[in-house]
Amino acid sequence: MRKGTRLAAGISDGLIRLFVGIKKVDDNIADLDQAPEKVKDSYFTTIGV
Repeated sequence: MRKGTRLAAGISDGLIRLFVGIKKVDDNIADLDQAPEKVKDSYFTTIGV
């Protein structure tokens, strides 16, 4: 989704979306464990570091 489209929908770069569906608890924990690293990588890519 393009940034302008996201912002128009009220979805900022700082939004954290947490969806916990019907799946194994271990899968949810694994998703949450890897999330901070992805956010960090995305942030530094965005600011050009």
